[in-house]
Amino acid sequence: MENLEKTLMQKATGCQRLDPDQQRKYLETFQERVACQVSIAEAKEATVKDNLPGIITSLKNSYSPLYLKISPSLPNDLQLAYLKIGKEQEIATTIVSDDCQHSPFGLILHSDHALNLEDPSIQTYLPQKPSKTESKAKKGFFQKLFGG
Repeated sequence: MENLEKTLMQKATGCQRLDPDQQRKYLETFQERVACQVSIAEAKEATVKDNLPGIITSLKNSYSPLYLKISPSLPNDLQLAYLKIGKEQEIATTIVSDDCQHSPFGLILHSDHALNLEDPSIQTYLPQKPSKTESKAKKGFFQKLFGG
């Protein structure tokens, strides 16, 4: 009888989670476990999609085991593409429940233990683009006119 009452109370008050708001924000995991976080806008970019397999490979070597969580807020074609990438990289990949649809993240790569990384942003893992510097100074109207 006690188990029945305990079960009823638990179902009535919701699931028992440690810090449920943080788990909803980080797609059903904790912030300290995150190895790489990708915002929804970044997850829609082709550069992230193209570079993700290499990033997963390097993170798998550093942090094992590695899991990929996919937001339900991403379009279905992207969800399937990221599921395929996770399967090809042989890591556990999950599209999380609709409880996490208000999360700012589209993808979370995480481990099962605390990593406590300072900056788990995808930008730290993407190859840096060479900065474009202007070698030519703009010519003014009179310089163009008189050839100076």
